[in-house]
Amino acid sequence: MDFISFDKETLRWVTAQPQAQKVKEKWEDDPRWSQGSKVFLEEICIERLQRYLSYKNKTLEKIEPPVGKVTHKVVDERLEVLTCQAFGFYPKEIQAIWTRDGEACVYETL
Repeated sequence: MDFISFDKETLRWVTAQPQAQKVKEKWEDDPRWSQGSKVFLEEICIERLQRYLSYKNKTLEKIEPPVGKVTHKVVDERLEVLTCQAFGFYPKEIQAIWTRDGEACVYETL
């Protein structure tokens, strides 16, 4: 629910709550406040919004490759367990596979 709103065409403040009346009177007593609000809405706000949207686009297009860490644990003389961790990548969707001699190893014991 609004408290107070600004009509930038008439440079008047419109109260939505009785408690906003004193704020309206104070702001309308100084015409610079209303004129500044109009400039902010028509120029500054739009420029900032466009700038921030460009930041969003740069962030969404950013790709960070994963950093990998492989550890191993010898279970016995015939079995070694390898663990791979990937972190620090963006976007969060990732596909990781084990390879041996450049070939993918899918669900098999190497």
